[in-house]
Amino acid sequence: MKLQLTTFLILSLIITNQSFGSHKNEVCPTPVPKQYRHLKSGNVVSAYFGNWDVYGKNSYQINEIEAIAGQLTHLVYGFMKPDDIDFECKPHDVWADVGAYNGFQSKVGGSFAKLIDLKKKFPHLKIMLSIGGGKYNKKFINIAQNSDNLLKFARSCVDMLDFYNHPFLIDGKYKRVNHLTYEGLFDGIDIDWEWDTRTLTPELSQAFTKFIEEISRLLHLRKKSTGQDSLFTIALPVVPGVYKNLDLKRIMKNVDWFNLMTYDFFGPWSEKVGFNAPLCSSESIYSVNGAVQRIMEQGVSPEKMVLGLPLYGYLYENSDGHKTVIDKKNKIKTISYNLIVQKYLHNPAYEKVWNSYGKVPSLYSKQDRIFISYDGQESIAEKVELAKNKRMQGVVLWRLSGDDAQHSMVRAIVNVMKK
Repeated sequence: MKLQLTTFLILSLIITNQSFGSHKNEVCPTPVPKQYRHLKSGNVVSAYFGNWDVYGKNSYQINEIEAIAGQLTHLVYGFMKPDDIDFECKPHDVWADVGAYNGFQSKVGGSFAKLIDLKKKFPHLKIMLSIGGGKYNKKFINIAQNSDNLLKFARSCVDMLDFYNHPFLIDGKYKRVNHLTYEGLFDGIDIDWEWDTRTLTPELSQAFTKFIEEISRLLHLRKKSTGQDSLFTIALPVVPGVYKNLDLKRIMKNVDWFNLMTYDFFGPWSEKVGFNAPLCSSESIYSVNGAVQRIMEQGVSPEKMVLGLPLYGYLYENSDGHKTVIDKKNKIKTISYNLIVQKYLHNPAYEKVWNSYGKVPSLYSKQDRIFISYDGQESIAEKVELAKNKRMQGVVLWRLSGDDAQHSMVRAIVNVMKK
């Protein structure tokens, strides 16, 4: 969903931020188009879990999900990677994902085994397997150059829902395979192909549509053979150069919903300091409300849309604050909500400011010359209200490890969803 923004996606954001003037006179939030006003909002509360989060000083383990698993409807495990050599779907980290090593293995381990235990405790929870991430765009494109390779890859993606054949060598000579099965664990697939605007050609757009249709077909066959329903979602960048060049109307018929990546509107690539995910914006075309509205204008029904919510922000060092020019020599880094709470939110050197139009908070210290754009419980609640008012299916969090130890953000989201 957000391993990284590709170079040309960043370029398109820069161009758009420069090309549009003030939007203060726009009505925001915009009203729902008439054709969708009869719809009811959904109850999806989904969240991504990153397999790399199990490592490091601030690790987040699957057993920590138990504290709020009862309040989630879906959990999205990312990421599996596209292999453009064998044209197969493979674990991004075989040790973290399935516990695999270079020897015989009789059953699945790693995070998949822990997810099986989690699902036993919370059988209502739908667990999705996400394939892709920001750094794999080129591998997706390489696979898509040949239709047979793309169809082989689609088959491998669906197979990955139930088993993984892990190859290993005996005495460095004889190749064997560990057939690791986990039928019933995953309830569907999430495709996270994060396009950039310069490589998204009409030919690749068509290939992507056929890829989505093939996965949809295979998931239906999976249901016939296993009796298990298979959900199908797509992570959708909200850059016009991407969504306007995909056949969203046709794709929409084959997926349960799009996970809208409604964040990263301003960041290290921008010329000026801005908000990561403003509900409304006076500075550019980019805002949560604007993205949702424009995707609806492409013919996508809100009942096929889930709103992405960021549990992170951006920290700007040596900064003069909001709307000031960014010195490219200065460090700008992603920072999770939990670290913001631990280090900055209650620090008297930092002033908290609420932007009434963007409906987002920020922190600034004149002493440290640090500006932090982030989402807190109040701004997240505003976004959930927007999703409900727009008749969307619900919300999806990027990502669980960003929350604080009390899961305050998840609880704030659920409180609004239950109203």
